[in-house]
Amino acid sequence: MRSLLRAEWLRQRRRPDLWLLPLATLAIAAFVWQTGLASADNGLAYPAGGAPPDLAQQLARLRDPYLFPASFHVIVTGSFLAFIAAVHYGASWTGSEFERGTIRNVFLVHPTRLPFFAARLIALGLLALAIVVGLVAVAAMMPAIRGVVGSGEAVPPSLAGLLAYGAAVWFALWFLALAATTIAALLRSGASAVLVVFIYVLAELAVANAPFWRDLGQLAWLPQLLPGGRVLRALGDVAAATGFTQASDAGDPNAPPIVVPSGLGLAIVGAWTLILLAVLVRRVRSMDIGE
Repeated sequence: MRSLLRAEWLRQRRRPDLWLLPLATLAIAAFVWQTGLASADNGLAYPAGGAPPDLAQQLARLRDPYLFPASFHVIVTGSFLAFIAAVHYGASWTGSEFERGTIRNVFLVHPTRLPFFAARLIALGLLALAIVVGLVAVAAMMPAIRGVVGSGEAVPPSLAGLLAYGAAVWFALWFLALAATTIAALLRSGASAVLVVFIYVLAELAVANAPFWRDLGQLAWLPQLLPGGRVLRALGDVAAATGFTQASDAGDPNAPPIVVPSGLGLAIVGAWTLILLAVLVRRVRSMDIGE
């Protein structure tokens, strides 16, 4: 496995996107934090002579979400490029093997094919971990650089909560990479895999938001079985459980009529992960060496 991981690094390290997408993700994360803080600072208008004490305290409360570690959630919600990058890496790393024909050479050298894809998934996991660590670093550095001071009233998430939420973000990235890898192995094309993933996302949004689900009574939870929305909702459940957001959906017009409990939601995500792994294993084992 170590030699396979070393070979994976040698193959991928010269790809420009390996470096550009994470750096762009961190730059966007810093921009999202800065924009949000500027919006919070402009949320209250006060005379030029200075803010009255009550308004100053309200302004300080608006800054609380931009203090570390709460700032990590602000950054994650705006780090859309990280999730797009996960799909891109999963699809392109595997799809390029087919498009260039190098998959045949790999399988000739390593007749046991599963370790090759296991090393790929480990490498994707390490890359996702590097992105998450970078986001945490940005979330910590930006408040320190700007010298942001909050109200002192908010209870910040704990270190354990930050680790749990960071692990959830990491898993969401790795899950997307796994899905893209599986589709690329099925279609033998990275570009087609990316296209399929984004068409599926649009289709799932249309299906899950269809109004007739609210008329089905006890069956209204069925859209929550779909993998894309389920992963995002599980991420939200972890954010609520770790103190980064509020746990209640009360008053949310977009909340589903029947909410799947968070524990069951995590089990559904685990089931989809096993399904994707099973499909990938079956595809790899039955793959024609001439493909």
